[in-house]
Amino acid sequence: VNGVGVPLQLPERHMLYAFHCAGPASQLPLQRIRREIGPRLVGMISDIRLALGAPPQSVLVEPQIHQP
Repeated sequence: VNGVGVPLQLPERHMLYAFHCAGPASQLPLQRIRREIGPRLVGMISDIRLALGAPPQSVLVEPQIHQP
């Protein structure tokens, strides 16, 4: 399973939301997450912040691979 998540923090509302996308590694390779899915999630969060009147705040960081 591969996945990516993006937080949406709204300090004025004292809320933290998490948006994510995950799927089987065979259908959602890391390259697609890095190239397409992650940036689209960041863009979606920016759009939500703008619609709510909050300033943009998203920062991309290099994905980490979880090793149980």
